[in-house]
Amino acid sequence: MGYKIAYLISGLFTVFSVLILVYAANNLYLIWATRKYKDREAPELSYYPKVAVQLPVYNEKDLVSRLIDDVVNLDYPKESLEIQILDDSIDETREIINEKITGKPFIKVIRRESREGYKAGALQNGLHQTDAEYFAIFDADFLPEPDFLRRVIPIMESDPEIGLVQTRWGHINKGFNRLTRAIALALDWHHYIEQVGRNASNLFINFNGSCGVMRRTAIIDAGGWKADTLSEDLDISYRIQMKNWKAAYIRDVVVPGEIPPTIEDYRIQQRRWARGSIQCSKKLFNEVLNSDLSTKQKLQSILHLNGYSVYLWTMLLMILSVPALLLNTKTIPDALGTIGLIGAFSHVAIYFILMRKNKAHWLGFTRDFLFLFVSSLGLSLECSIAVIHGLFKQGGEFQRTPKYNIKSENRRPQMRNAGNKHLIPELLLSVYAAIGLVLALMRGNTGMLVYFTLHTIGFLTVLLLSVKPSLF
Repeated sequence: MGYKIAYLISGLFTVFSVLILVYAANNLYLIWATRKYKDREAPELSYYPKVAVQLPVYNEKDLVSRLIDDVVNLDYPKESLEIQILDDSIDETREIINEKITGKPFIKVIRRESREGYKAGALQNGLHQTDAEYFAIFDADFLPEPDFLRRVIPIMESDPEIGLVQTRWGHINKGFNRLTRAIALALDWHHYIEQVGRNASNLFINFNGSCGVMRRTAIIDAGGWKADTLSEDLDISYRIQMKNWKAAYIRDVVVPGEIPPTIEDYRIQQRRWARGSIQCSKKLFNEVLNSDLSTKQKLQSILHLNGYSVYLWTMLLMILSVPALLLNTKTIPDALGTIGLIGAFSHVAIYFILMRKNKAHWLGFTRDFLFLFVSSLGLSLECSIAVIHGLFKQGGEFQRTPKYNIKSENRRPQMRNAGNKHLIPELLLSVYAAIGLVLALMRGNTGMLVYFTLHTIGFLTVLLLSVKPSLF
């Protein structure tokens, strides 16, 4: 019986190791692919097509005034510009908007009787209330530069096959605390490496929900905005590209946005993104598999849509590692050694790319990069649960990420703690990982010692930030 359990654990350990290894290797491929990326030049326009700037808003009293001011300053012919404030708010945001739009006839406030379909429902409702050829979308916490439309629309006009454009996210409050610096690196990783690498290799990219432009005909051709997943942006971007529209990523157009400053706010964001992306995978998997896409495009699309599943594989692998150590299975050294080698190589490459991009001093950058790594491990339980929910249930409540209008490092929003619901599971995981650390130390297994040390620090970091958000 003991041998059967050992073989079962070894088998599962190997499976999860291989799954993680595939994603680690794919990181290296995307890093390599970024070298082919070329910035696009915006040609001069003789005709300015009508653009609707859509601002989906829900209870954004701290941000909406700033947002309207920035969008009003967009340098685009006013006769070809319409601003839609898609306001589903139920608080004083409504009064702030009413006051801000006085004397601005090109701003249209669109309100609904219910919040049906959440953000997707608001965007689809706005689509039907204008004849605009293009739709630029900005969430409330982003600040577009005045030349945004003049840099993006000409690129779309120059190629009628481009259905959507995504621009790069910047960071308003990157230096607010160690967590925001780490999250900024995670966002840079996605925008500067993943999005760039995919786009340069003719692979599907995703619309990030903000700071992008979509062509009206592409939206309609794809079936419009749908609310059956929590990642309506990922869903529609894939449906647009499945209809043979091109998607373009513009790296040199940067729109700064606000980063979640507390671990609880970051949980909300990551939980929604993890659950929504898996819902999209379940919804689109067969369509992607049975499409006319190339084998490389299919494989990369499946990896892309299931990216958050790595958290689940990581969590299961960590849980299995303790009994594997107790049973002294032979799978551990080979599996973790291979993952460690490929994973370390990809992370070192990402480290140097992002350090060069940020022009950062190596010491401070190293601290932030390691903080990102261990805090991501600490959130593996949260994201794993979200992945499982996404597998079994479509849709759900769209829980917005709280925002605070942090323009500088000097403003200190009220830091909410995470409540008691996270404390016990994270404490238990911290203890469990510490047990693994002790076992690895007793067995003289250096690889597992490092492995469990990182997990223990990760779970403790998230636990401490849940109790005291301003700790770091």
